[in-house]
Amino acid sequence: QRVLGSFGPLREAALGDVLWLPPGRGKRLLDVGCGSGEFLLAAAASGWVVRGVEPDPVAAEVARARGLEVRTGMLEEYEYQSGEFDVI
Repeated sequence: QRVLGSFGPLREAALGDVLWLPPGRGKRLLDVGCGSGEFLLAAAASGWVVRGVEPDPVAAEVARARGLEVRTGMLEEYEYQSGEFDVI
C-alpha cells in the first residue's frame, strides 16, 4: 500500500482487476510484476493461493512484509512447473 498508495489510479487499477476474477477457491495465481502486492492481497481475499514475481527489490520487500510470497527478479530467472498455476 505504501508504494501504490501514493499513486491513486494505479492502486484503483490493481484492485479493479481482481473484480474480474472469479473466486479462487484454492486455485493458484501467479502475478508477474506484482509490485507491492496490492492485487495479490485482493486475490487472496477472494480465495486464491497467490505468489508473485517483482523485479523491483523495494516493492518486492514491501509485498513480503505484507506476508506475501514474492520472489525478486524476472520471471525468466525462475523455473515453474507446467500447470503449477491456474492463472498467470
